[in-house]
Amino acid sequence: QNVDSLHERAGSRYVVPLHGRGNVNRCMQCGATSDRNEYQDLLQDVNEDWLINVKEMEQQTKKNDESESDMRPDGDAQISGEADYNAVCVPNCPICKTGIL
Repeated sequence: QNVDSLHERAGSRYVVPLHGRGNVNRCMQCGATSDRNEYQDLLQDVNEDWLINVKEMEQQTKKNDESESDMRPDGDAQISGEADYNAVCVPNCPICKTGIL
């Protein structure tokens, strides 16, 4: 799997992304693409208060049961506590202003 463009960076010229690309987002409305890292930064910026709240819940959970969060190799994490995912803001596509990335 070449979801991070490592093959191209290593010099391969004929790579078919059968599983998509993990480093590029594509708008589901207009098809515009953007860098995943830039989008991740935007998500963190627009959800700063939510992230602070989750981190506070995580700290409280660690104090209560001495456990660590479950960080996975793919970068996902098991978040402790009762995080309100309905409060997460998902920014619209910067091109068409209506689609989601």
